[in-house]
Amino acid sequence: GFGEAKPQLASQSVAYTAVPSENTTFSEGLISIKGEGGGFDISGMSDQSGEYYIAFEGFDSDMSSNIIVKYGEEEKILFFKSRYHSAYPDKHDFLICLGFMENGLEGPISIHFPDRGEYSYKSLKLICQPLEQQIESIEKLKNGIDYTLQMSDDRLDIKLTSDNDRILCFAIPYSEGWRAVCDGKEVELVTCNIQYMCMPIEKGAHEIVLTYSTPMLKEGMILSVVSSLAFLALWFKNRKYNRISEV
Repeated sequence: GFGEAKPQLASQSVAYTAVPSENTTFSEGLISIKGEGGGFDISGMSDQSGEYYIAFEGFDSDMSSNIIVKYGEEEKILFFKSRYHSAYPDKHDFLICLGFMENGLEGPISIHFPDRGEYSYKSLKLICQPLEQQIESIEKLKNGIDYTLQMSDDRLDIKLTSDNDRILCFAIPYSEGWRAVCDGKEVELVTCNIQYMCMPIEKGAHEIVLTYSTPMLKEGMILSVVSSLAFLALWFKNRKYNRISEV
């Protein structure tokens, strides 16, 4: 496999003030919702361009709840399941993306709890992730490689020239149904960036073909044919037996 690369992030914690609704008590480490439709608004103080996030650490409650986080027209739902839920995942850290904001925060962030109850947490942060560094890194990776791409539902044809050995990453979720052929030779596809797939390429010009076929499709078709033949054989056998019995 390939070595692991750790991204260098320049995230910043943003100072904020929290204003609870009338039926909500908000204190350090505890949110008490005393009536339906409770919650609080967060007002951040930042004009930094970037992606913004709400980060809960150590969030917990005896109640399962679908918590709504809204900023402008953007709305996200935190599906929290308590220890009493049949599908309890034992997850207590959550990162909720509010989207990219060119001019920073321009209004309050609303966090809405539909059910009354108490919710504890270790920390609640408003985070800004500037993207200048990532954009610069992407532009550097683009330099030195030229390519053309033709794409259909289950096939990608790529012609490229690279000035160096590289790891070629595809923004396609990894699946065992994908097969890669580079210059006529099959190349193993492996996972990268958590869920996508990639392959190594050497310096120079290459022709790459990626094709997809549903895993176990041929085996499933063979099994279907065998099952159909077995059914027909049993049907003819029973029909013949019934005729003999009638005689």
